[in-house]
Formats: sequence, C-alpha cells, structure tokens
Amino acid sequence: AFGLLLSWGRQAADRHLIAAPLTNDEAIQVMRATADPITDPDLPWPGSPGDWNLQYGYGRPDLYRAMQAVASGDIPPSASFSGPDWYSLYDPTTTSAVPIGADIAAPRASSYHWTLEYELGPQPTTWTTISHGSGRGPRSGELGNLKLSQIPQSMWDAAFKLSATKADETNDEYTVTL
Repeated sequence: AFGLLLSWGRQAADRHLIAAPLTNDEAIQVMRATADPITDPDLPWPGSPGDWNLQYGYGRPDLYRAMQAVASGDIPPSASFSGPDWYSLYDPTTTSAVPIGADIAAPRASSYHWTLEYELGPQPTTWTTISHGSGRGPRSGELGNLKLSQIPQSMWDAAFKLSATKADETNDEYTVTL
C-alpha cells in the first residue's frame, strides 16, 4: 500500500498536482489521516472512536482515499519522536524530568504549530500540555520535559499484578503516552 501511495505521489508531482513527490513521513501521515477507524462493537476486540486505538492502531488503510488526498494537496505535516526511546523506564524517585525530542517537518506549509502533550495509560482520551510552539522550517531537538513529579505516586508505586481480564489491563499499567 505504501509503495503504491509513494508511486502515486511521484505521478502527482509529475502532473503538477503537488509541488514535489511525497516523503516517506508524509506518506505515513496521509495513510493515517485517511484510514477507516475500526469501531465495530460486535468484534471480539471492539475498536473505539478516535484517531487511534490500542487494538487496531489507526484502522484499515484506505488507499483510494489516500490517493485522493494527495491529488488535492491534502498532505499533513509530519512529526516523530526522537527521544526518549519507546518503552523507556524512569524511576521518579531518582529522575525529575525526561527530555522529549522530536523531528517536525511541514514542507508544504509556510508555518506550523505544535503541541507536546502527555497522559497516563496507553489510550488516553484527554491530554495535559507540556509545551507548545510554532515554526517555519524543519525542527529537530528537544520540545520540552515531562516532569515526573506530575505522575501520581499511586501509578508508579503500584505493585505489579497479573491481568484478570481479556483487556490485559496490567500490560500498560505504568504507561505514560506522549
């Protein structure tokens, strides 16, 4: 699917529908933005409304809709975390803050705004802002620091226990999502 989308990005640029072929990061963002969410309550693992869910990620890719988005120039900016590493562990009794790094690019826009947020658990529905800003060109580096004093002790000091349900609630018992 990504090969077809990137190929269409080249054709769209050759046809002057867009200024330049898609970058890999842009293709990822277009595919995410045009995916069909999976929200069927009758499934053994029902999905949930929103942009992303624990069982199905961003949903089912819709390549036709992705290609339409590219043809119309609806190509989102891209951002990815450069640090900390996924599933990094930090002890809030010895570490006060965790620096958060990212790479941001919006080559098809004259400027952009960004917000760095966190929340407890693997699939939050509300968010707490750490920092925010704007830019005009690519940005790489630290966006802010997650202050571990903001994480309730009841979360990080809880004893590990085995999961009791199909939801595997203990898998992400200590997770903080950015």
